[in-house]
Amino acid sequence: NGAPARFPLEQRGFHSSGLEKSRQLEARGAIGVVTLRDPDEEARRPWALDAPNWRRPGMRLVDEQGAPVDDFPGLKVRAGLRTGMAALLLEGSGVSAEELWAMRSSGTLRRFELAGKATLASPARIDRVASDNVLAKLPGSDPALGAQHVLLSAHLDHLGFGAAADGDTIYNGALDNALGIAILLEAARALHAEPPRRSVLFLATTAEEKGLLGAFHYARAPTVPLDSLVANVNMDMPIILTPLSDAIPIGIEHSSLQCMVERVAKELGIALTPDPFPEEVVFIRSDQYAFIRAGVPAVYLDGGAASTEPGVDGLALMREFLGQHYHRPSDDLSRPIHWPSAARLALLNQRIAREIGNADERPRWNAGDFFGERFGTAATKTR
Repeated sequence: NGAPARFPLEQRGFHSSGLEKSRQLEARGAIGVVTLRDPDEEARRPWALDAPNWRRPGMRLVDEQGAPVDDFPGLKVRAGLRTGMAALLLEGSGVSAEELWAMRSSGTLRRFELAGKATLASPARIDRVASDNVLAKLPGSDPALGAQHVLLSAHLDHLGFGAAADGDTIYNGALDNALGIAILLEAARALHAEPPRRSVLFLATTAEEKGLLGAFHYARAPTVPLDSLVANVNMDMPIILTPLSDAIPIGIEHSSLQCMVERVAKELGIALTPDPFPEEVVFIRSDQYAFIRAGVPAVYLDGGAASTEPGVDGLALMREFLGQHYHRPSDDLSRPIHWPSAARLALLNQRIAREIGNADERPRWNAGDFFGERFGTAATKTR
């Protein structure tokens, strides 16, 4: 969040992650971070919806020695402020909140001093918690290509219990991500009937909601050689609330997966719609990002936005869900999930996996691609 509008989407996604922001701030000597929520974020999803849950525990992935992974010990404390606190934070600095947001939007943001001092304290109790990924393998039918693996993923966790909303404390996670897991299982059932040439791994990850922790763990310590993972197809929170004619394949423009996905979708009569909310950089906010950082080409399939029902605006339904029901108890089975469209998305998911699994060549990053140049390996970069 917060990138200037002139940033290309790839740079916006990479640099907007908390991981990269923390890395850059620590390298420049920061000892703490105060995050100020901008008006665009507030308009999309009001602060008050999520704030009641911010006292609940966070989680960190630890390595084999028990030390936190991607730790930034120089950053001693963090705080987050709602949009309305901007004037208080900036008081006496010579910069108004309006000027700050204008500089952010235009890409002219500059360093300036704040007038006051902040005293921050962050008491913590640390407990060790274990949670499991769930993994299955379907051996490939080709003796040679069977040593390579197509990875299908979806996260199995949600938020569990949280602050009460209209008296309800159970955060069900029907669309996010029980529906994604159901689609993963249906794809596995279909692929099992006729395995592709390459092997297929079905990974249900834990702790996605806590920072993609299960996916990052598997990418750090896979059960197969990392260079045998040829592609990741991820399924997360398909918002299917009306009959849909399309799907949203986030990230296909980065690799040769684009040709495969487009070919399969055309065969199935499914239109492909570009990401309708590119400013939210979801390409780095779901499990596929752990595998991208490990050099594996990936695509994230989302439900779609084009309703076939007359007079129904599928994009408006998506916005309404994200603004009112995402990460809320109301993400439950009272949502009007359109099951035939979910079945079509499951078919697309397994057909893409089959296309990757049967192809003579493994997918490769596009020449000069932002993520491919940073994370790609000799096996995945375009020759």
